[in-house]
Parts: sequence; C-alpha cells; structure tokens
Amino acid sequence: MSGRSILLFLLCMILLIFVLSIYIPTLNMIISNIELTVSGILRVTGSPPQVIEIYVNESRCEETPPGPQVNGLSGNRVQLRFNATIFNINGNCNYNTYVYMCKNTTGLPCNSDRYDYYSHMTLFHRDTFNCNFTADNTLPLDYFERYGNWYVNVTATDSTNPSFTNNTLRFWKYNIMGVYLYPVSGVGGNDVIDIGDITLDSWNTGGANATRNIGNIRLNMSWNVSDFICTDATCPGPNNVIDIDGTNFCMDNDTDRTNGCGYINTDPTIKIDYYPSGGMRRCGNLACSQDEELRSGDLNLANYTLWWHINTSSPKDPGIYRNGIDPTSSYNYEG
Repeated sequence: MSGRSILLFLLCMILLIFVLSIYIPTLNMIISNIELTVSGILRVTGSPPQVIEIYVNESRCEETPPGPQVNGLSGNRVQLRFNATIFNINGNCNYNTYVYMCKNTTGLPCNSDRYDYYSHMTLFHRDTFNCNFTADNTLPLDYFERYGNWYVNVTATDSTNPSFTNNTLRFWKYNIMGVYLYPVSGVGGNDVIDIGDITLDSWNTGGANATRNIGNIRLNMSWNVSDFICTDATCPGPNNVIDIDGTNFCMDNDTDRTNGCGYINTDPTIKIDYYPSGGMRRCGNLACSQDEELRSGDLNLANYTLWWHINTSSPKDPGIYRNGIDPTSSYNYEG
C-alpha cells in the first residue's frame, strides 16, 4: 500500500469515529424510550361440589347406621325437613341440588334412579367455602312405614359444568312404634265390648270390634279377661258371677267358633296368644284399608274384626254383667 493510500485510510477512520461519537448517544436514547408490554397468565380450575353434611329435622345424618333417631306419630303422618352443606374450594354455590329419601323396605342403592320421595333443594345461606341448601318441600313419614334404618341421598351438580357432580349417602333411624287400637273407635264403641243379650246354656256370639295396628312394626297380641260379675240390684247373688273356666269363653276372627277360637284361661294371670300367623301386620295406607301386603276387607291382617263366643250355664241372675279385657302386645320382627 502506498503512503497516499494509508493516509486516505486513516482519514476515513477518523471521520467514522467522529460520526459515531455524535449519533450513538442519540441511538441509545431512542432505544431506552421503547416501552415493552409483558403480561403473565394462570388458570384456576373448577372443582366439583362435595356434599359434606346432611340433616334431617336439624339432626346430623351419619355415614353409617343408625344415625339420628326420628319418632313417628301413631296413626298419622309427620313431615321431615332435610338440609345439606356443600363444600367447594372455589366458593361456588351455583348447583342443581336434590334430596332423595328411601324407605327401610326399599333399601340400597338410594339415588336419583331409585328412591321413594324426593325434593329439589334451594340455597339459603353461604359462607366462604360452604353452601347451605334446604329442601323445597318436606318429605312424608307415615306411621305404618317399617321401622329401622332409612336412607337419604343428596346430589349436587354444577349448573355450568354438569360433569361436576357429587352424591352422598347418609343414614337415619325410624324408631320402633308398637301401638294398636282395640276396639277401634267408631266401629263398635270406644272402650266397651258389648256382647249383647245371651241365652243361657248355649253358645252366643257377639262383641264384634276391630283391632288395628297403628304403629310401624308387626305385633303379637296376648289376651286375658276377668270373670263377668253383675253388680246391679237385680243381681243379689249368689248367681251373679260368670266364671271363665278355660272352655266357655273364647275370641275369634269370625263367627264360627269351631275353626280356630282362642279359649281364655281360667287363670286371669295367664294370657293366651291370639293374632294372625306372622303377627298383626302393619297398615298399608293412612286409613288402614289395606295391610302392608295390600290385602283388604276380611283379608286385611292389620285391621280386622274380633268376635267373642260365650257359653254360660244356668242359673244366672238377670242383669248387666261386666268384666275386664286385657290385651297386650309384643314386637314381631318377621316383616
């Protein structure tokens, strides 16, 4: 390279350095004035509801039997109110919620596909994570429904995401209620069994009155009576007592004494058992026009008529004779 070329190269480098010294600060200032917009994102995923508590009449139902005890009303119906607490970590309470109740005789499974009674539930209170729902309608508990463990299921479904659903089963107990009526009011009187006028020295039939199971368990019935005594002025004695001797007074489910009459013992402390085989049935409806096995009329074994047969030897004073009738019951667990 000639000396002239070297000199020209050096002059160009000097010029370049001069130009850069002028524009680089300006360029740095332009770069520093560019604003960048940067954002971050994340996702909070939804979660299904969790039915954590179920209550019947304010009592907490249990995960295993027996659960809270519920009393019925003999010969009538009570109403049950169900509440539920639903947990959700998102604090979401937007659920379609239903309660399903299943009888002891229905058993398991108890859910939206298999139930006896149901009601939609409505949100009535919420806090941070818990949603409290109450049934729109009370559910009926009839006196004649079988005692024992009953079942309740609450199912909650997210209204915006039907795949988010939860159903929870709990237990409660219908307490035993062993109650009967004899005689049934309005059938043949209230507390007097009137056998009617009798003929001495022959069999007489009368006193037809119904006996009815107004509880929730089958009953075995035991009976005894005391001797008949006339205390009227027309009965001065000694012929004013009709002794029950084990052969002359019996109870029956029809008017034919020869096909299964239950003879009362001579000893009033020893009772006889007299009831349908398998026990006096539970009623099948509120009026007890059917039994639990849907038999009606003379075949109804929850509400049937009893007759009395008596054979009284002469002589006897004329007058009104009275005695005491003592029925008792015990539980029959067959049905």
